[in-house]
Amino acid sequence: MKFITHPIICLLAISLSLSAQTAEVPKDRITALREAMSDPSGKQVLIAAHRGDWRNHPENSLAAIRSCVTAGFDIVEIDVRLTADRQPVIIHDKTLDRSTDGEGGVSRRTLASLREIRLRDHAGHPTGEGIPTLREALEACRGQILVFIDKAELCLPEVAAVVSEMKMDDQVILFLRERMTEDSFRRQFAPLVGSRVLFIPLIRTADGPASDYISSVERYLNPVAYALEFDKPDFDLGAISKELSGHGARLLVSPLWPSICGGYDDETAVRNPDATWGRLLRTGTTIMVTDRPHEMLGYLRSESRHP
Repeated sequence: MKFITHPIICLLAISLSLSAQTAEVPKDRITALREAMSDPSGKQVLIAAHRGDWRNHPENSLAAIRSCVTAGFDIVEIDVRLTADRQPVIIHDKTLDRSTDGEGGVSRRTLASLREIRLRDHAGHPTGEGIPTLREALEACRGQILVFIDKAELCLPEVAAVVSEMKMDDQVILFLRERMTEDSFRRQFAPLVGSRVLFIPLIRTADGPASDYISSVERYLNPVAYALEFDKPDFDLGAISKELSGHGARLLVSPLWPSICGGYDDETAVRNPDATWGRLLRTGTTIMVTDRPHEMLGYLRSESRHP
């Protein structure tokens, strides 16, 4: 039997075939975020929600973390501490008194006893949320959002073991709060050297010239960004942003309190975002740790700085 194929059908088939071959495969969320982090010249500003979405849920809770995922933030910042049986859990303070209905030191309680503790909301009212383990927090973030872990240097072997076991090193960012030498870095962070974990060292303007520290760090590490704490409103952010960009790194600032962000803070920004967040953007800031992530997201989108 002889089949006759219409020329138009042939052309349509060829066109669909070529389209299928050339269509761009969508990047997964974590790949896209890591690429954005690694591109200091990128237009996208990344939002890191400080202690999760704590205005709507207890700070550092699973609910606060999941809310960040749902909202489309890029990074969730959490704090880790060890229990008496050396289990990493997510809580900011050394003690339970402020943020939970318990009391006493976190390190004096076993994980089992902490399971009985309930977190308080930002107004101090007890909630049904418990203290999550690092494992639970990471699982809530899997494939969806980068995880910026603070205080990890206090319990690095335990943190590294959980991250490695869960195969989530590609989602983790560690904050290097203290200045260190190459020897001290390799000794302290040996469990994670060679992994895909990202590092963000802290620069305090009060500690001396930033250039000296950047040159020192680059001998043993290739940070995707540097966090900056500065107390003077007239500090030249543009100059340090340009310097960091030349080193392939982004500039991170935290307008959480005026004392660490040149007199600027999120509460002022809510009233006048362009004068605070806008000023930081115009001087080269491309990552911000914030207590007002929802409002910041709206502002960045209005400025076409966030997808």
